[in-house]
Amino acid sequence: MRGKRAQAAMEFLMTYGWAILIVVIAVAALAGFGLFDTNRFVQDTCNSGSATGVVCTTNTVAVDTTAGTVDMALSNGAQARINITDVSGSTCTVSNWDVLDSTGTSIKGQAINDGDKFVVRATCSNGISGKKFEDTFTVKYNDLDSGLNNLDSKIKVIKKLQ
Repeated sequence: MRGKRAQAAMEFLMTYGWAILIVVIAVAALAGFGLFDTNRFVQDTCNSGSATGVVCTTNTVAVDTTAGTVDMALSNGAQARINITDVSGSTCTVSNWDVLDSTGTSIKGQAINDGDKFVVRATCSNGISGKKFEDTFTVKYNDLDSGLNNLDSKIKVIKKLQ
């Protein structure tokens, strides 16, 4: 009698063991196909966190991984004429930056009127790679109307890379 109970217990454990093994294999296969990859839920974001100063105009961020550039569509929300003086990143080592108008012409060093839209292009010397680019850029500017210098706006960007 004891042998039959042991056999029944072994059959019970083997049945559940195979079922658990099949579930583990199925979950591993789904993970292999990227079902649990959180980067597929990443949305492009440009967030200035403020309604004044230099602010994002759209959530569109252009990242060129070959050239190592990040283009941020911004506007002047300082309610004054400003002049962009510097751009730096928290993880991106900015080796070069430019300010472009809507036609793509450089306006670096020129006055930007209140409400004007422009693009800041930052070149990251340490490169851009991976599945996602995320950084917080500091855009420094001078208020040409009040004479206040070294003001800054923090621009957080997130871009899903291919």
